Amino acid sequence: MIPSTFYRYEPNITLGNHASTMRLNSIFDYLPAGGSLADSKDRLISAGIKQELNVQLARYGQVLDVKLNTREQNIELSMSLKGESNPITVKVGKYSLIKENDQLWLAVDGRTVEASREWLTLVLQDQAGRQRLPIPQKYARLVEFLG
Repeated sequence: MIPSTFYRYEPNITLGNHASTMRLNSIFDYLPAGGSLADSKDRLISAGIKQELNVQLARYGQVLDVKLNTREQNIELSMSLKGESNPITVKVGKYSLIKENDQLWLAVDGRTVEASREWLTLVLQDQAGRQRLPIPQKYARLVEFLG
């Protein structure tokens, strides 16, 4: 069950016995080419998300494209679903990362979900805000650092 409010997760990077809050996007803000680096980082993470979703959603179709924006904390997916003649687009206007008991979770603000099919928008809005998706441990540290 998802908490009633969404929290912006600021990952802690542990250095020895000290923990400090550090966001890669914050570092990029101070670099001359920071915007390009942030965009490259988002494309790299998007490719990983696409690969993972194609494994998990293979039964339903194929993810064609993923566009992640870690600065704005939104994501857009384009999918070719079985039985659909045209690709479906899903936009998540706001997501957050929640760390709980050493598990990193992706929480979606269901009110910000839109799809290119009205019925799908309604289903996703009804269900997305009620679910948290676990970030696999093999990606959790990278997501925390790059997020």
